[in-house]
Amino acid sequence: MYCFAENYSAPKSCTHFLVSALDLAGGDEEKAQQPETTILTLFLSWKMGSQSFGEISKEGFLKGLEGLHCFSVEQILHNRDRFLAQLKVSFDRPPASYQATPVDHFLTFYNFCFELLKPDGKKYVEKDMGCAALLAIWKQVPGRESPHIDTFVEFLNSNDKILSINQDQWKSFVLFSRQVDASLTDYTEDDPWPSLFDDYVAWVREKRKSD
Repeated sequence: MYCFAENYSAPKSCTHFLVSALDLAGGDEEKAQQPETTILTLFLSWKMGSQSFGEISKEGFLKGLEGLHCFSVEQILHNRDRFLAQLKVSFDRPPASYQATPVDHFLTFYNFCFELLKPDGKKYVEKDMGCAALLAIWKQVPGRESPHIDTFVEFLNSNDKILSINQDQWKSFVLFSRQVDASLTDYTEDDPWPSLFDDYVAWVREKRKSD
């Protein structure tokens, strides 16, 4: 996933270093696609200033490794909890909007992931990639759980007409997770949620009736 050429200046410990989801998963192809691996690839992309998923500049690669003080896959895996703890921000006082603030590393990272994953020139993330990222972010970052993540992803995957997630929907999921509990009692149709969330609520309520 990330690599740098052999012919540029780098610390000896970095030479020939290659990081991929498969490397982070210890060569296990199934594990490479699991949320615990996806969150690390997203985090490394963020720290290395990646502009496109799976691509990184030589400068960004080296700067990222030096900033993390890690120069091997083993060191990255050993420091996994420390890295993800950087994204932990309390939900006790939700902001007035979902815009990231300079000190809110989680929202900065979360919004970065959307920009990273969207195809060039597009304003959306394809559903499969978006769902994988949402599951990784909301189930692997400590203290940043969403009561809706499993059902929301199930809803998205159950609807073949939904092919992508746009930026407004992506960002609104943060506020929806904070303001609407699992019972949906805090949800009202008068709130200005994107229509996707109206459809989600209707789907959940219908599903609960049938269950």
